Amino acid sequence: MAALRMPRRAYRLACPNFGADEIKALRSMFSLLQQHLKQPWEIVQDAEADLLIVNLDAGPPGSLPPEVPVIGCALKPRQHPSGTLHRPLRAGELLALLTERAASAPTTADAPPPSTEGLAERRFRLLAWPAGFEQWPAGWHRVLAATSREARSPVDIAARTGVPEAEVGRCLDRLDSEGLVEVLVFHPRPDAKAPAPRPGRWSGLAARVGLLLGFPR
Repeated sequence: MAALRMPRRAYRLACPNFGADEIKALRSMFSLLQQHLKQPWEIVQDAEADLLIVNLDAGPPGSLPPEVPVIGCALKPRQHPSGTLHRPLRAGELLALLTERAASAPTTADAPPPSTEGLAERRFRLLAWPAGFEQWPAGWHRVLAATSREARSPVDIAARTGVPEAEVGRCLDRLDSEGLVEVLVFHPRPDAKAPAPRPGRWSGLAARVGLLLGFPR
């Protein structure tokens, strides 16, 4: 029997060096994205955040809470570390970030079921967000976000997003027909050992952004 995912409090996002107009625009964007997020998010102004987004164009934001993941945004994100968001923030990028951040929190349901031994496994990675994706079913938005940064199998996507695997398959078929996904085929070996877990993506990026802004290690 699959493990049950217990309800969580809302995740908290803080933007310590955003201007008042930027925060207002972000709140408006949040009201549109909430229906596409599996877990609720709220914007806070204190040190109790689960995630920080800083404006790299504005310079160092001052002291940041320790151990909180930091993501940068900039007018020219390619001039900054990998993972930097566009500024002004874009709905598709923000949706992918919040979905991935919520999925990375440890729960009993986060680990995907093991693949059947000896069978090839297909994994899908999103190449581009489809035009008019806002009109797609809400569950499909979570599939888009879950595949936007890493190739995942349908079983993994279903476990991370809570979308039924059959519905995940329909979404992936639609993306495949429009040439918007890369399909990778893996052939597991019976004697292959499970790979060692990789360091958290956001913690590594937070360290790089901290160095960029001149913060001590």
